[in-house]
Amino acid sequence: MDNSSITPVDNSSAVTGLQSQVQEFGQKFKALQGAIQSGNTDDAQKALNSFQSASQKASASGINPLDQNSQTNQAMQAVATAVRTGDLKSAQAAMGSMMQELQITQAVQQGGPRVKKDDNEASSPTTQISGVSLNAVA
Repeated sequence: MDNSSITPVDNSSAVTGLQSQVQEFGQKFKALQGAIQSGNTDDAQKALNSFQSASQKASASGINPLDQNSQTNQAMQAVATAVRTGDLKSAQAAMGSMMQELQITQAVQQGGPRVKKDDNEASSPTTQISGVSLNAVA
């Protein structure tokens, strides 16, 4: 095969665009989380609208931030319903459930939780799970 006819493809702008979408999604999620925690219904509803817009934009770009059939998505739907009805206590509880589910999902995607023995108690391991991931749809 003659390699001289192969033209390299510069995907840097596409990658930068996807990174921007992921970053915007994360920022909108954090803003929603903060608005719910603040207890201000108007701010929470505005943040929810902004988050949902970013989520739709990310999905249109091939990024699947919340799998439609996942427990995380179900928790997000509970957050959205609670915010829309002005029930921020329920929204806070649903957000907590969603964060826990995201941590579990992250651990599973990384091959399970990493177990590190506590320096003070060698026989008592502690599990360390952190981070939130977004899945790219191929």
